[in-house]
Amino acid sequence: MLRTAHLEEYFIPKEVPIDHRWVDVNGESRQISILRLDTIHPIIGGNKTFKLYENIKHYFEKKFDGIVSVGGQYSNHIAALAHVGKDLSIPTVGFIRGDAQHVPTYTIHQAIKNGMEMVYFTREKYREMRKQEDPCSAYPKYENFMFIPEGGSNQLGVEGCKQIANFIPTEYTHILLAVGTGATLKGLAHQVEKHQKIIGIKVLEAQQEEHIFQNRDKKVNDFISLNTDFTFGGYAKRSAFLDDFVVKWNENQNITIEPIYTGRLFCAVEHLLQQNCFPQSAKIMLIHSGGLQYINH
Repeated sequence: MLRTAHLEEYFIPKEVPIDHRWVDVNGESRQISILRLDTIHPIIGGNKTFKLYENIKHYFEKKFDGIVSVGGQYSNHIAALAHVGKDLSIPTVGFIRGDAQHVPTYTIHQAIKNGMEMVYFTREKYREMRKQEDPCSAYPKYENFMFIPEGGSNQLGVEGCKQIANFIPTEYTHILLAVGTGATLKGLAHQVEKHQKIIGIKVLEAQQEEHIFQNRDKKVNDFISLNTDFTFGGYAKRSAFLDDFVVKWNENQNITIEPIYTGRLFCAVEHLLQQNCFPQSAKIMLIHSGGLQYINH
């Protein structure tokens, strides 16, 4: 079994770069800073490395036979888990929303290449399966497999995401990030300083993050606000405005963003700055959560 110290070395970087950019706000320049979690690793980097860290520790401690997780055909989490499985010799299984008869996406193709076994579900069956506490129980061959929910967003994932706060200097007053299931948001909220506020930019309209905030405590409530104005019609929905924003950003900056998570985040921040939603004294940090594994494929 891998020692915990070796797992920490594999997953948790010693440092994460912070880039600074100037944004034109009503004729004046405002600085924003970007925590570059995307630079940790092209596949398992971003917030995924933190979500998986405690989960993989738990896998080795409990001596499971493998790991089952769920996701769609563009899931960054599935891509990361398959890569980790290959690196650490962990059998992995993906319960995938989609039709196996169709040509798999680049994400699924790479996950299969990395040794992940695939089980495909129709959208209806997938919704039913996600409601189960442990979908592995319906499959005797996966009886002793560890189950990780969609996006790696369980309490172990939250615990791992607490470490992201270690890379954010205390001088920053406003921390913004894209929110799907909410694990990264909650992990950060337990670790930031009293003067630091976290603004989550929701990327989907469903209340998918609510299960993470069950039994939420006052400490978490005090630090978090959620903005729902930049879902652009729903998860991964196309928008000409958003697409244009992402294209222009990527043409003019050397920090790549994509339209599902980081594109919505960066677009939201620019809009909120234009609307004077931050005090002049605010020091703003954006968390680049990665999710670039499918770009250009």
